[in-house]
Amino acid sequence: MISTQQCRILICDPHRLIVELLERVLNLDARCSVVATTTENERSVELATEHQPDAVLLGTADSRPDAFTVVGQIKSSSPRSQIILFGDASPDIVLDQALRLKTSGFVLTNESIGSLTDAVTSVVGGEQYFSPEIRNRLSFDPMRRAWQMRSPSQLASLTNRQLEVLRLLAHGQSVKEVARGLHLSEKSVDSHKYRIMSKLNIHDRVELARFAIREGLVSP
Repeated sequence: MISTQQCRILICDPHRLIVELLERVLNLDARCSVVATTTENERSVELATEHQPDAVLLGTADSRPDAFTVVGQIKSSSPRSQIILFGDASPDIVLDQALRLKTSGFVLTNESIGSLTDAVTSVVGGEQYFSPEIRNRLSFDPMRRAWQMRSPSQLASLTNRQLEVLRLLAHGQSVKEVARGLHLSEKSVDSHKYRIMSKLNIHDRVELARFAIREGLVSP
């Protein structure tokens, strides 16, 4: 556990005001040092690669289609970085995906700043941190030694890749755009789309988009 060294932190949130406030407040805590900030998810991957921070605070406020894609990218480019998500009360599918991606914590924005600094020091010390309201929606699986949803979303049957494809399609992207964004072939994206619709028993893209909104995977 880091005790004598400061926790080096990268902050990413779409709202500049939030980023600047968090940077200022966290830097007042002797345990923390903010090494970089950004409002762009793609830029957060570059900054994580450059700075190799102890912790990455990633805002989930606006359900942008790339919000979860960058979690895997950051884990790949900066393996030692612990990722903490923060945002409003999230739909089950958002929490489910956060758990699948093995993020280290989730802090709700109705918590105090002290909860956020506690989360940072906890995850850097090798623990996980979830706001009490979120923890009440989880159960711990001792066999897998991992947290899971008490009541899985209907979307839990989809793989992480299928969730990425569904989120992008629900945001109005074409198969060609999804393929380009995820570095897949159009044939592969079409195959994912077919499997998604088959698993969910959905028959057209309009119904698919409505379902994704209703389940909280994307914002209206």
